[in-house]
Amino acid sequence: MSEKKRVSVNEVLSDFLRGLEDTELMRKYCLSSKQLQEVYRRLVETGRLTQEEVDTRKGLDDDVLEFEDDFSEDSPLTGASKDLAETDPRPLTSSSSSFHTLPAPPNNWQKKAYLGIIGGLVTALVGGIALSMTMPGGWERLFRILGSLMGLTGWGLQIWGCYYLVKGKGYHGALSILGALSCLGLIIVLDLPNKYARPKTSGDLIGLVVGLAIAAVFLGIILAIAVPYYFSFKRTSCDHAASANVLELAGAFEYLKKELADRNLKLDNDAINRGVEGNALQYMIGPYYGFHGCTGKCGVLIRINRYEDKWVIEGTALKGSRPSGTTSRYVYRSYVTAGGELPAIIMKGVLNAQNGKSREWNTYPYAPPGQPQICYTESIIKEEEPPGRGTFSIRIPNGIPCGKLRQE
Repeated sequence: MSEKKRVSVNEVLSDFLRGLEDTELMRKYCLSSKQLQEVYRRLVETGRLTQEEVDTRKGLDDDVLEFEDDFSEDSPLTGASKDLAETDPRPLTSSSSSFHTLPAPPNNWQKKAYLGIIGGLVTALVGGIALSMTMPGGWERLFRILGSLMGLTGWGLQIWGCYYLVKGKGYHGALSILGALSCLGLIIVLDLPNKYARPKTSGDLIGLVVGLAIAAVFLGIILAIAVPYYFSFKRTSCDHAASANVLELAGAFEYLKKELADRNLKLDNDAINRGVEGNALQYMIGPYYGFHGCTGKCGVLIRINRYEDKWVIEGTALKGSRPSGTTSRYVYRSYVTAGGELPAIIMKGVLNAQNGKSREWNTYPYAPPGQPQICYTESIIKEEEPPGRGTFSIRIPNGIPCGKLRQE
């Protein structure tokens, strides 16, 4: 029995792409023209060459491709080649000294790659928006959790998409870890040369440029829609934060009202006036009255003001919506005593006074320049002497730095 011929298909493909003529390939690998056709056929079947690339070879014309003989005689090029029909009918394999043939790309690798990458970027973007939003009460914590989960999901999708991208280009899947570098990693992965790619033509370059142009236009449209929506949504969330801060301070005054009732005192207009004149608002920040202060990242300001002979809590966000021009803001209001919320109004020219006066716009906790913010842990009530006169004054209670209180 004659010895079976073994040819490395990967080596033949490499030499083919380097531009070796068919006669040179037959001479190098001791192949007849029919055997070389068999090699080409298997390269076309496995998708590593196209039939068009084979048909346009200068060294192999139609007459040669149609040539049939059993090559029982020695090949004029090789001297002793055997026809592949006499060898093992299984696909050609490389010898132990041959290069390993690249595996075929995963099925639908391009679809999975771009689905993972684009889906990951969009998911991470939405998660970032959720993290940046300011919401009242427990909603902000919920949005932070959801934003973190979406960010991690987007990160994982990018790595998953990069896995199929690097595998589809003929590289080890471990390179998908570059997807963890976000945009920088994606640029590196996209720049990797495709080991399966056929030689580029001018048509490929034009298609690439057109594709990049379409992608740039699509990205521009998305940004043109998403960016204004993002800023609008963020301003709206700051409006909600200002409204929530007003309601929380109203709850603190309800606690003060109860505290006064336990001392047979009333939180009437005269009592509130005492508190306002004593700038009591800055001393109500802290755990004792349950008011945690203004939402700093929204620039929320609060003051106590008179409205129709009643005292009203007013709050606005410097980073909130601008309903009537760049200097206008929504002002959210609530009665100090029982009476509930009032409709929001639009006000222009709101400025941060930063003087601690209850009747002017201030950020709380208030702290003079160079001093730490203090959160108070005691009552602001100081009964007048002699006891039982039914009046009280404001005192400065003991407190601790708010930063230390948060750590505890």
